[in-house]
Amino acid sequence: MNVLDITQDSCPMTFVKTRVAFDKLKDAQTLVVRLVGEENLQSVTGGIAECGGEVLRIDTPEQALKPDLYEIHIKRKPQI
Repeated sequence: MNVLDITQDSCPMTFVKTRVAFDKLKDAQTLVVRLVGEENLQSVTGGIAECGGEVLRIDTPEQALKPDLYEIHIKRKPQI
């Protein structure tokens, strides 16, 4: 599993770093992105959909040290 921790970053760098990691994925591989904040969450999920990715799920870990921590599970759609 590929994991990207961008909990220390803010928009627009959250999407930029996610896009770089996403572009390295092969077809059907997944990426887990850890980030903080609703604005960052919206930026990453909206941007990935436009880049050919699919958001599988969004988790809010119960044991999170920060209340607004999210884990986004993204899958690269197979190229046809």
